Amino acid sequence: MRSSGAPLTARQQLRRQWRLVGACGVPFIGAGFWLLLEQGGLSAALQGSLQTAAVMVYGWTCWGRALELNHSLQEPRLRPSLGAANWLTLLRGGLIAVLAGFLFQPPLAGGSLAGLAAWTPAALYIAAAALDGADGFLARVTGSETRLGEHLDTAVDALGLLIAASLIVWIGKAPAAYLCVGLGYYALKAAVEARRKAGRPIAPVQPRPEARLVAGCQMGFAGAAMLPLFEPAATRPAALILTAALLAGFARDWLVVCGHAAPDGRPLIRGVERVDRAIARFLPLVLRAAAVAGVVVLLGRFLAGEGLTPLSTAGCALLGTCAALLAFGVMTRMAGLAASVTVARAMAGQTAGIEWGVVLGCSVALIMTGAGDLKLWQPEDRFFMKRLGGDAPPGP
Repeated sequence: MRSSGAPLTARQQLRRQWRLVGACGVPFIGAGFWLLLEQGGLSAALQGSLQTAAVMVYGWTCWGRALELNHSLQEPRLRPSLGAANWLTLLRGGLIAVLAGFLFQPPLAGGSLAGLAAWTPAALYIAAAALDGADGFLARVTGSETRLGEHLDTAVDALGLLIAASLIVWIGKAPAAYLCVGLGYYALKAAVEARRKAGRPIAPVQPRPEARLVAGCQMGFAGAAMLPLFEPAATRPAALILTAALLAGFARDWLVVCGHAAPDGRPLIRGVERVDRAIARFLPLVLRAAAVAGVVVLLGRFLAGEGLTPLSTAGCALLGTCAALLAFGVMTRMAGLAASVTVARAMAGQTAGIEWGVVLGCSVALIMTGAGDLKLWQPEDRFFMKRLGGDAPPGP
């Protein structure tokens, strides 16, 4: 038994901080209760606070088992403090827990929430996603990276995407297939664990810039889809494209785990490697051509006087500019982002024709694929493909 004057060990100090983490969850539960009470009533507020509390208890219990990972990437000595970066990650977890309170709420699914409450879910998730870059940046620039930080960052990201995807499906902004985005990480994790228990070899997966880009697109879409600005006519097809992209990434990770691909994701099976190269080479070109053709059809209808009420003259000019950039492979990801947002906002009005979906779908896909080999200038890759504060360390 420790005497009253003996100093606390690093493990004891860490567990004391973890108890403080649990106590800090109470204000988040109260905030979620108040937000839903204002618009959803007492029943919605009680339901939401219970859901928030359940998520917090889950996180506090499960993540607390990993406190032994609170050491640097090179040295196994346990650190006595969580550090600012981990506290920031836990703040993200608190925001995600409050977001969980909005799940399965009938007023939200029925569209009866208005004012601040209608914007709150998106604000919560966008804030959590924005802090996702801040905590890693803080850890890297201060040299305080830990295995625990990596674990918490991944766990909070996965939990946030699961809750966000479930909420988007609940409010009708994505088909049920979009739940694969939230469940994919847990399914892959379970498959790896089953492979480990079977005594089969497990190869390490290195962080890939392309995977980070797709994950970032998923977070950006999830936040945007919750906004009242976008209607299901636009968000549902975009959700399917993003689902396919994320599942393709998980499939590549599984190939790495099974030893059928290099740690950087390059397939080692000759037939699969050829298909992978062909897709990487030709898919961006096809997407660019289809997006430009769709914009040409839309602008042709506008110039022919067919109206296109949802698109203003400025919107048509922006789409025309995006089409020119896509055609020449200039700032393709940014042009795809601008075109997809413009078309998604326009689809909130009265629209008809497959060209709308073609432009939207191809533009969303081009954010992830880029221009491909035939391009003139794509400077935005420095932002899209690199983490703040430096590249990610290799996976354990």
